[in-house]
This record gives sequence, structure tokens and C-alpha cells, in this order.
Amino acid sequence: MSSKEKILLFLLLGSFCGVEPQTKVVNHTKQWMTIIVHGTVMPYVSLFDVLKLKNKTLQPTMLTRINKLYRKNPFFYQSQPIQGFGLQPIHFARAHHGNAAQAFGKTFHILNKKCFPERKLNRYYTFGWSGLLNEKVRQDASKQLYEELLKEIKKLRTFSDGPIHITLCGFSHGGNVCLELPDHMDSKNPPFAIDDLILYGTPIQEESYNGMMSPTFKNIYNFYSLGDRIQKLDFITGRETGRVFEAKSMSPEHQELPSNLKQIRLRFNRRKTTYRLGKEYAEKTKKRIYPGHIEMWFFGWTDKWYRPHFPLRPFPVAVFTPFILKTINELGTTNTMTIEMAPKIGQTMVVSYDDKNNKTSKITNSMTNSDIHWLQKKVRAYSPQNFKRTYRTRFNNLIKKARKQLRLGK
Repeated sequence: MSSKEKILLFLLLGSFCGVEPQTKVVNHTKQWMTIIVHGTVMPYVSLFDVLKLKNKTLQPTMLTRINKLYRKNPFFYQSQPIQGFGLQPIHFARAHHGNAAQAFGKTFHILNKKCFPERKLNRYYTFGWSGLLNEKVRQDASKQLYEELLKEIKKLRTFSDGPIHITLCGFSHGGNVCLELPDHMDSKNPPFAIDDLILYGTPIQEESYNGMMSPTFKNIYNFYSLGDRIQKLDFITGRETGRVFEAKSMSPEHQELPSNLKQIRLRFNRRKTTYRLGKEYAEKTKKRIYPGHIEMWFFGWTDKWYRPHFPLRPFPVAVFTPFILKTINELGTTNTMTIEMAPKIGQTMVVSYDDKNNKTSKITNSMTNSDIHWLQKKVRAYSPQNFKRTYRTRFNNLIKKARKQLRLGK
């Protein structure tokens, strides 16, 4: 093997492990960063405590105490891609039971290589924040994301002077953390751009529109579902909460939604007959499933709200992002569309809507149940052990500890 081939192999292995090689190598290799940002973390709900979150200065409550203890305990990370606070690389070198970040990153990587084989050097990260339902908290988290991303980009440039492409994946209010990134940049001379911002079930509020209009984001994909009830339940931090961006809600100086924004309604179908054999049936079928908020982001290992008959079980919808993006790029003809996946028949239907709500439908072959079963085997080593059985006991102990801390004023 030549020295050049050895260097390339070393780089590829480093990218898959989520950690850059220690040797300084200067070349023109393109690099792809995928950063996964979780949403609100609110395992304990008290209306009195939730209302206090409206204040800019957070007061110690049961909710804030539990949130802090919950975020510090890795046991509770086992069903969604969360690691510690800040920007954290995802390591794949050794599988760990209950490491949802590894399971998410590995599945994403497999599909990334399949859908975008030209992306040779991929790195995956999580960005952790408190997850409190408070606008000031999200602003602070966004600033931290900006600062740590800037440092990581500088570090990556030490061994490749090629372009660095960035994909941000934001779930729920994690999407709003991402949308506030431009607030911390010099608008005239931004240090970096985001190639793809992908939102999953993000509550679209007044604060969301400013970021959406920023040139920092080259492409924005807003994934939503009619089955996501939680997305529209945030009555604390925004005057209005919706599933999609609307031109009528924009400021007077902006009359149209930007051309780089695509809004995609996601749904699944359990039908057994192909679309080509029964298009009319496809429109009237009762076998459609709209993913819920949890199913968009959490693995089926979670203790609740992930349906046993969900077609992608145990995967969250978000891990299939590479496939969905490839489908949009190949079949989408407008910026508003519906994507319906039917794993039982291995087909996906893309319905594009124009400004007058005229529809254009296209159908393609896609992932089958066999493909999903193959992926299930790949992530089996990451599934948690005794998670559901011990969750309630551990959470009750956490509540007791929070009450004690609150009583003692710690």
C-alpha cells in the first residue's frame, strides 16, 4: 500500500470513529459535519413551574432541579441521541448498550454513504444543552453552539484545507436553537455557512422567522407531521406556534418565503398493494400513519409514546434523513410537498404542491421491510438493557433527590 493510500485510509477510519486523526495532514479533502441537536427536556411537568419559565431569570423549581439531575444522568439518554453538554463527537469504535447517539449516528452514516457516496469523510456530533422551555436558555445554547462550532471548524482545518460542509439536525426546540445561530455572527462577514438545516417537529414561532431568512443557511428543510400534537402545544415562549412557516406571518419587508426553504409533510403507509396498481386506493386508504413527536426523534426503546406498530420501529424518522433528502432532490418539483413511505411494498410517493395547490405525484422504489430489518441488526448492539423496567424506579428516585435539594436550598 502506498503512503498516499495509507493516509486516505487513516482519514476515513478517523471520520467513522467521530474523532479526527492526530497526524497533521494538509490536503484538499472535503469534510462533512453532521450535528444533532436535541429538543426540550421536560420529564416533569407542573403548570406552576412551567409558567415560571416565562421569566428571563430562571428560579429554582422542581422542574429546573429535575431537569438538571436528568441531564447529568446518562441512563436517561438511552432512547434519543443525547450525550453530554456542548459539542460532542459520536464515537463508533466500540458499541455500548443504551448509547442512542451511537445507534443514531451509525444508522445515519450507513444511509449517508448509500445515498451520497461522494461524501468520503464524515463526522458526527451531538450538541447538548439544558433543554429547558425558555427562550433565553435557547439563545444562550445557540451562542454556545456557535462558539464551539467555530473552534471545531478551526481544528478540522489543520489537517485539510478543503471545504467543510455542515448539516445541522434540530429536533423540536433544538431547531430553534439552530435557527438563532445567525444572531451571533457578523452578518457582513460570517465565519461559516450551514449547507443544510433540517428541522424535525420544530415549533414555528415568531423567533423562528428571523433565522429562516438568514443567508447563513443555504438550504432549510422543515419536516413535520400531522400526527405531531406536541409541536403545537408550546404556549409559554411564543405568541404563535405552528408546524410550517407562512408568508402571512412574516415581517412587512419580507412578502415571500425564501426559495431555499422546503417544507415537507411526512407520513407512512402500511398498504400491501403497489401505488401503480391502485392509485385511487392510495388516496382513500385508512392505513396511513403520521409520525408523532416522539417517533420523529426517539428510538422505540423509549418507555412511552412510540407505537408498537410504527413502520420504522425501532428507528426514529430522523435517522432516515439522507434517504429523504435524496428523494426530495430527485423527485420534488416545488418547495411544498408530502412524502409518503410504504416499506411493505418498497415504494415512496412524493406529492409536490404549487402555489395554487395543484398536485404532481411521483413514485420511486425505496426501502423495504427487509432493509429495515437489516438496519435493525446493525443497531442491536446499542439497544438498552432493562431500560423500560427500571425507568420508573430511577425517575422516582430522581424526583426524591430533587425535592430534597429544593428543601435544603441547594
